[in-house]
Amino acid sequence: MKPDLTLSQLCQNDLTRSKDLVDGIDARMSEENTPSVAELWDRRLVVRALRKEIRDILDSKVPIDLEGDWKDLERRVNGFLFENFTRQIEDDPTKIQIINDAGVKHEKYASTNSDERRTYLGLHRRKLDNDGLSVVVAFKPALHEQSYHVHSATEENTMAIHPTLGMSFDSSETQANFHFAKPGEIINFGNGVPHTLKNMSRKISADASVKVPAAINDRTRLDRNDIWAGIGKFEAHKESGFVIPEFKKRLSHGHHTRYLIEDCGSKYKVDFLQLFANGSVDFEIDEIAADTLGLMTVFPAQGSPNAKINIEGHGQPVVVNFSDWAVLSPNHKGPLQLKNRLDDQAFVYMVREV
Repeated sequence: MKPDLTLSQLCQNDLTRSKDLVDGIDARMSEENTPSVAELWDRRLVVRALRKEIRDILDSKVPIDLEGDWKDLERRVNGFLFENFTRQIEDDPTKIQIINDAGVKHEKYASTNSDERRTYLGLHRRKLDNDGLSVVVAFKPALHEQSYHVHSATEENTMAIHPTLGMSFDSSETQANFHFAKPGEIINFGNGVPHTLKNMSRKISADASVKVPAAINDRTRLDRNDIWAGIGKFEAHKESGFVIPEFKKRLSHGHHTRYLIEDCGSKYKVDFLQLFANGSVDFEIDEIAADTLGLMTVFPAQGSPNAKINIEGHGQPVVVNFSDWAVLSPNHKGPLQLKNRLDDQAFVYMVREV
């Protein structure tokens, strides 16, 4: 009769099996240059389940000699959640490709009073989001306010797609600074500045920001009662305020604003175009850095259910619906024509590393 296994032996066996599974996921992520949308989501579900199992084990009675190994495994699994969904597209620099809503990475962003929905896509085709810049869109419910937080090493540059309110505590201010952002304006929160964003309306609103690799884990949440402690703990290098555009243009059927932003040594450009109903505009892409990608999407006017544009100028016309992203390579340098397909204004957002 075989002797009963000790708790330590059982935990070691579980650890070995879990390591094998994690090694297999890591190998598959590295080998698949163009994973399908189904593969990306299947892998994500497996990783989420595995992360919960590991956390449950760590919360139970893990032998002290194995605790470090389980924590190392948890860190590896957490890293898998940064898998870059832009890898699903073909490596074809000759055509504009579309990632539709099913192929965009979605997350629920926990808050103190309600959930905020977010989407993520990398501005590159490498394995993880934190291998390069990524764009994050936050959809805030009616009257939603994010928890106060602070970034100790990076800045936050958030573009208001719909009207939003930025609140920050700069240096020794005794009350918050208020930044009422209109569509197409970018609020900068310097590193070390406690801040939040709020949707002041009774309709869902969107904002978009670019995360440099160092920003992925650079976030400290602050309770309202701890904001002043946050100011004392993190040294602010500059105060918050609006980013000055590189240019603003009035177009025949809309408006065009462009920004050049630098953070932690990375430079990127953001374009915001307001297209009038059924209007069309010519759009100069400008540059896209080598070995990176440009991303373009369209948002409806606040409260409208949909938006749709045509992109013409590189091969066959491409249709971009709300929640879709058009992916452009550094080869796409010439002008594009953007056509609003609906009887309501639309907001076009484009970002790329330069």
